[in-house]
Amino acid sequence: MNNEAHELANDFKCEQHVLGVIISNAKYYSEAQDNINADCFYNNYNRAMYLAISDIIERGDIPDIVSLTSEMKKKDGYFDISKILEITERNYYWATFDQDCARLKELYIRRKFWTIGQKLIMSAYTEGNNIQSIQSQTLDELKSLQASETSNIRSVDDVLATISDLANLNASGERKTGSITGFRQIDEAGGFQQTDLIIVAVESS
Repeated sequence: MNNEAHELANDFKCEQHVLGVIISNAKYYSEAQDNINADCFYNNYNRAMYLAISDIIERGDIPDIVSLTSEMKKKDGYFDISKILEITERNYYWATFDQDCARLKELYIRRKFWTIGQKLIMSAYTEGNNIQSIQSQTLDELKSLQASETSNIRSVDDVLATISDLANLNASGERKTGSITGFRQIDEAGGFQQTDLIIVAVESS
């Protein structure tokens, strides 16, 4: 993390690693979408590159050095072949991809907290501002952050309902794979199988 004056919480290397993994294997883009967006990239060039990668993948193309160079040229002031090569020519360790995305999301939220805090400080010095309006706006911004954090969490009821739907499909012979869990990564691997050891964990309150 850089500690230069006026620079907020960020991790440049982590941003590059996430970009590199997606470029090396575009299937990780959908996984990234579940956790982060362009705002999670603090570095302007990294953010522009993520948007370029998104545009390329969304139209069905592969994000390689050629397509990225072409796409980045369209973004005024953001084209630098050396920076593209710096990311595309490295080898990346995909096993930490989830953790890296989570880190970028956490740092983004920390930056949002800082921004909200600065607004509150400025409002505190301006007596003409309506306190109720400031309080309501601040709560809305905090609730928005909380909603983004919990959007990918599935409740037990949701998972049980999904499993019930699968049971009906299995009974009708329409599906031959394992049981759907409601968790994307498990389902993409075929769901729960008869030989699986299943451990369910919950957070204590």
